[in-house]
Amino acid sequence: MLHYLIELNRRYFKAITLMFVIVAVSLLFVTGIVRGQCISKGYELSALADSVEQQRIAMERAESSRSKILSKENLFLLANQKGFVMMSEGRTFNVQ
Repeated sequence: MLHYLIELNRRYFKAITLMFVIVAVSLLFVTGIVRGQCISKGYELSALADSVEQQRIAMERAESSRSKILSKENLFLLANQKGFVMMSEGRTFNVQ
């Protein structure tokens, strides 16, 4: 009877050890997959951040050129080149 109990304990010990090894390997495998996905998503986020930064720079350049084109001095210069007669600010009246 004692021999049977010792053999039964060995089997349980082997089964528990095997289950522990399976769980440990599974956790390592899942951890590797999750880490790989996190790295992949990090690269995607970095690429999106670079794209947003490039678009912001392009918008600033467009706004700068728009402001330059629509500046008062530039509009007066274009009007003089086209031959328009501009009113002087001293002769302009607001009627209410």
